[in-house]
Amino acid sequence: MGKISATIPNDYVANYEIQEDYSTILEIFVEIDAASKVGTQVSQSRFAELNASFQTVFPKFPQEYAFKVTYQQCLDISQSLITYTSIDYQTKLSSFMTNCYKPFSDIVKKINSQYSVVANAKASPQSGPVPLTVTFDARSSKDPSNDTIPSSNYFRYYRDTDGNDTTIGVGPVVNTTFTEE
Repeated sequence: MGKISATIPNDYVANYEIQEDYSTILEIFVEIDAASKVGTQVSQSRFAELNASFQTVFPKFPQEYAFKVTYQQCLDISQSLITYTSIDYQTKLSSFMTNCYKPFSDIVKKINSQYSVVANAKASPQSGPVPLTVTFDARSSKDPSNDTIPSSNYFRYYRDTDGNDTTIGVGPVVNTTFTEE
Protein backbone atom coordinates (compact mmCIF):
# COMPACT_ATOMS: atom_id res chain seq x y z
CA MET A 1 0.00 0.00 0.00
CA GLY A 2 1.37 3.42 -0.94
CA LYS A 3 1.67 6.49 1.21
CA ILE A 4 -1.66 7.66 2.60
CA SER A 5 -2.17 11.39 2.32
CA ALA A 6 -3.90 13.21 5.15
CA THR A 7 -3.83 16.54 6.89
CA ILE A 8 -4.07 17.29 10.58
CA PRO A 9 -7.29 19.20 11.35
CA ASN A 10 -6.86 22.82 12.42
CA ASP A 11 -8.29 22.15 15.89
CA TYR A 12 -5.85 19.33 16.62
CA VAL A 13 -2.89 20.27 18.76
CA ALA A 14 -0.25 17.76 19.71
CA ASN A 15 0.64 17.76 23.41
CA TYR A 16 4.17 18.94 22.73
CA GLU A 17 2.78 22.16 21.24
CA ILE A 18 1.48 23.35 24.63
CA GLN A 19 3.91 21.42 26.85
CA GLU A 20 6.19 24.39 27.53
CA ASP A 21 3.30 26.61 28.66
CA TYR A 22 1.71 23.79 30.66
CA SER A 23 5.04 23.11 32.38
CA THR A 24 5.34 26.83 33.17
CA ILE A 25 1.88 26.74 34.80
CA LEU A 26 2.84 23.76 36.96
CA GLU A 27 6.19 25.32 37.90
CA ILE A 28 4.55 28.60 38.95
CA PHE A 29 1.78 26.76 40.82
CA VAL A 30 4.48 25.00 42.88
CA GLU A 31 6.16 28.35 43.52
CA ILE A 32 2.85 29.96 44.58
CA ASP A 33 1.93 27.03 46.82
CA ALA A 34 5.34 27.04 48.51
CA ALA A 35 5.37 30.84 48.92
CA SER A 36 1.88 30.88 50.41
CA LYS A 37 2.90 28.27 52.99
CA VAL A 38 5.98 30.20 54.17
CA GLY A 39 4.43 33.67 53.89
CA THR A 40 6.51 35.10 51.05
CA GLN A 41 5.32 36.83 47.91
CA VAL A 42 5.62 35.62 44.33
CA SER A 43 6.87 38.30 41.96
CA GLN A 44 4.48 40.13 39.68
CA SER A 45 6.47 38.98 36.66
CA ARG A 46 5.73 35.35 37.54
CA PHE A 47 2.00 36.14 37.54
CA ALA A 48 2.46 37.76 34.12
CA GLU A 49 4.12 34.55 32.87
CA LEU A 50 1.29 32.52 34.40
CA ASN A 51 -1.36 34.66 32.72
CA ALA A 52 0.37 34.33 29.33
CA SER A 53 0.62 30.54 29.71
CA PHE A 54 -3.04 30.34 30.72
CA GLN A 55 -3.97 32.17 27.50
CA THR A 56 -2.09 29.58 25.43
CA VAL A 57 -3.26 26.46 27.26
CA PHE A 58 -6.90 27.19 28.12
CA PRO A 59 -8.22 27.27 24.53
CA LYS A 60 -6.68 23.80 23.97
CA PHE A 61 -8.28 22.23 27.05
CA PRO A 62 -11.86 20.83 27.10
CA GLN A 63 -14.44 23.59 26.99
CA GLU A 64 -17.13 22.48 29.44
CA TYR A 65 -19.06 25.40 30.92
CA ALA A 66 -17.66 24.96 34.46
CA PHE A 67 -14.15 24.69 33.01
CA LYS A 68 -14.63 27.94 31.09
CA VAL A 69 -15.70 29.70 34.28
CA THR A 70 -12.53 28.53 36.03
CA TYR A 71 -10.39 29.53 33.05
CA GLN A 72 -11.85 33.04 33.15
CA GLN A 73 -11.38 33.29 36.92
CA CYS A 74 -7.73 32.22 36.53
CA LEU A 75 -7.16 34.78 33.80
CA ASP A 76 -8.79 37.59 35.76
CA ILE A 77 -7.09 36.86 39.08
CA SER A 78 -3.63 36.23 37.59
CA GLN A 79 -4.02 39.51 35.66
CA SER A 80 -4.86 41.35 38.90
CA LEU A 81 -1.79 39.83 40.59
CA ILE A 82 0.46 41.34 37.92
CA THR A 83 -0.12 44.72 39.57
CA TYR A 84 -0.63 43.82 43.23
CA THR A 85 0.51 46.03 46.07
CA SER A 86 1.89 44.64 49.31
CA ILE A 87 -1.36 45.73 50.97
CA ASP A 88 -3.70 43.71 48.72
CA TYR A 89 -1.40 40.76 47.91
CA GLN A 90 -2.81 38.39 50.55
CA THR A 91 -6.42 39.14 49.56
CA LYS A 92 -5.70 38.57 45.87
CA LEU A 93 -3.61 35.47 46.60
CA SER A 94 -6.39 34.03 48.73
CA SER A 95 -8.84 34.62 45.87
CA PHE A 96 -6.38 33.00 43.47
CA MET A 97 -5.99 29.90 45.65
CA THR A 98 -9.76 29.52 46.10
CA ASN A 99 -11.00 30.45 42.62
CA CYS A 100 -8.14 29.32 40.36
CA TYR A 101 -5.50 27.11 41.96
CA LYS A 102 -7.85 24.51 43.47
CA PRO A 103 -10.47 24.44 40.68
CA PHE A 104 -7.78 24.31 37.97
CA SER A 105 -6.04 21.45 39.77
CA ASP A 106 -9.37 19.61 39.85
CA ILE A 107 -9.85 20.23 36.11
CA VAL A 108 -6.42 18.76 35.36
CA LYS A 109 -7.30 15.64 37.39
CA LYS A 110 -10.59 15.31 35.49
CA ILE A 111 -8.88 15.79 32.11
CA ASN A 112 -6.29 13.15 32.97
CA SER A 113 -8.92 10.63 34.08
CA GLN A 114 -11.83 11.33 31.73
CA TYR A 115 -10.46 13.01 28.61
CA SER A 116 -7.00 11.61 28.06
CA VAL A 117 -6.77 8.65 25.75
CA VAL A 118 -4.17 6.11 26.71
CA ALA A 119 -2.26 5.57 23.49
CA ASN A 120 -0.93 2.14 22.70
CA ALA A 121 0.69 2.15 19.29
CA LYS A 122 2.96 -0.31 17.56
CA ALA A 123 5.08 0.04 14.44
CA SER A 124 6.05 -2.99 12.40
CA PRO A 125 8.72 -3.37 11.27
CA GLN A 126 10.64 -0.89 13.40
CA SER A 127 13.64 -0.69 11.13
CA GLY A 128 14.95 -1.82 7.78
CA PRO A 129 16.40 -0.56 4.52
CA VAL A 130 14.54 1.98 2.41
CA PRO A 131 12.08 1.79 0.86
CA LEU A 132 10.47 0.51 4.05
CA THR A 133 6.73 -0.07 4.39
CA VAL A 134 5.65 0.29 8.02
CA THR A 135 2.30 -0.54 9.58
CA PHE A 136 1.28 1.68 12.48
CA ASP A 137 -1.38 0.02 14.65
CA ALA A 138 -3.06 1.82 17.55
CA ARG A 139 -6.23 -0.25 17.83
CA SER A 140 -5.41 -1.20 21.44
CA SER A 141 -5.50 2.46 22.57
CA LYS A 142 -8.12 3.13 25.26
CA ASP A 143 -10.53 5.97 25.87
CA PRO A 144 -11.20 6.29 29.64
CA SER A 145 -14.88 7.01 28.91
CA ASN A 146 -15.07 3.58 27.21
CA ASP A 147 -16.26 5.27 24.04
CA THR A 148 -14.94 4.01 20.76
CA ILE A 149 -12.18 6.31 19.56
CA PRO A 150 -13.27 7.70 16.19
CA SER A 151 -10.97 6.71 13.34
CA SER A 152 -10.52 10.38 12.50
CA ASN A 153 -8.94 10.94 15.94
CA TYR A 154 -5.88 8.84 15.16
CA PHE A 155 -3.15 11.00 13.67
CA ARG A 156 0.19 9.70 12.49
CA TYR A 157 2.95 12.17 11.86
CA TYR A 158 6.64 12.46 12.46
CA ARG A 159 8.88 15.38 13.20
CA ASP A 160 11.92 15.66 10.96
CA THR A 161 15.35 16.87 12.07
CA ASP A 162 14.36 20.46 11.17
CA GLY A 163 11.39 20.34 13.56
CA ASN A 164 8.76 20.11 10.81
CA ASP A 165 5.78 17.79 11.22
CA THR A 166 4.99 15.53 8.29
CA THR A 167 1.64 13.78 8.24
CA ILE A 168 1.69 10.05 7.60
CA GLY A 169 -2.03 9.32 7.85
CA VAL A 170 -5.23 9.14 9.86
CA GLY A 171 -6.88 6.04 11.31
CA PRO A 172 -6.20 3.28 13.83
CA VAL A 173 -4.10 1.33 11.31
CA VAL A 174 -1.96 3.15 8.77
CA ASN A 175 0.54 1.77 6.28
CA THR A 176 3.17 4.05 4.85
CA THR A 177 6.34 3.62 2.86
CA PHE A 178 9.42 5.58 3.82
CA THR A 179 11.65 6.29 0.86
CA GLU A 180 14.37 8.11 2.84
CA GLU A 181 16.18 7.22 6.05
